[in-house]
Amino acid sequence: MDVQNLSISVGNNPIVRNVSFSIEAGKTLGIVGESGCGKSLTSLAIMGLLEGTQVRLTSGRVIFEGTDILKVSVSERRALLGSRMAMIFQEPMTSLNPVYRIGDQIVEMILQHEPVGRTAAMQRAADLLRRVRIPDPESRLKSFPHQLSGGMRQRVMIAIALASNPVLLIADEPTTALDVTVQAQILDLLEELKTESGMGVILISHDLGVIAQTCHSVAVMYRGQIVEACSTVELFANPLHPYTGGLIVSIPDAYSNVDELNAIPGRVPTIDERISGCAFHPRCHCAKDNCSTQAPQTIQRADHLYQCHYPLEASS
Repeated sequence: MDVQNLSISVGNNPIVRNVSFSIEAGKTLGIVGESGCGKSLTSLAIMGLLEGTQVRLTSGRVIFEGTDILKVSVSERRALLGSRMAMIFQEPMTSLNPVYRIGDQIVEMILQHEPVGRTAAMQRAADLLRRVRIPDPESRLKSFPHQLSGGMRQRVMIAIALASNPVLLIADEPTTALDVTVQAQILDLLEELKTESGMGVILISHDLGVIAQTCHSVAVMYRGQIVEACSTVELFANPLHPYTGGLIVSIPDAYSNVDELNAIPGRVPTIDERISGCAFHPRCHCAKDNCSTQAPQTIQRADHLYQCHYPLEASS
């Protein structure tokens, strides 16, 4: 997939601006940033889930397997979603229908995209639960969502996403609200499934620890823009944007004896706040006078992109 200059607005307020990135088969791209930076909205736009809302795409292309999926008909996109592209949402309890059994919800997905009968679809649903390491899958097919733990529900969401063997999986905060042990299990499962199938994965997270563990490359978003993008190794070894540096130093260190954790001051601006120049300058310790009047251009050094007048290496 190749996303080119994607922009999204609510009314006259731009909320995602000229976002571009690409993802290859068998690779994982991490999109990271605080809540309100536009990560989930970008993924919803890619999946075509903003239609019928006040949110609209104002420009951009999403090239998937050679086709701009923003220009295909609704029926063509519907056939594509779930079969070639799939998404895992943030909170499985609100994504799963509480009044339908797990098996029925997986079977619905299979019947939507594959020419099989209900009996064969139910058998495939059991195989999918087994694939995502849910014990006694035949019995779990009869369970309702509230009868499963958070980790089990997330595994069910992964099973639904994998029902038609997609080549691209978008995982939007797949470990939110899970304890550390279950979080590690879900991440290991996604990595294992990616290796087995060769699919590409877009992992959206606010947790840089998760990103470091799972992703080949990273795009850092702030207020609807990608402010830095490079390989994961390069990002942690040589962050250039002050926002990225702030996120990294905010990661708690379990082995340090500190009284107060590091944090980026201030908050992400709301969509109706007007900020001239660099959007991050009110919170940036590197900011100078021109940061409040001139928006930085995108600068590329080898495979490292960033938007900043005074990158960290120059300000240190």
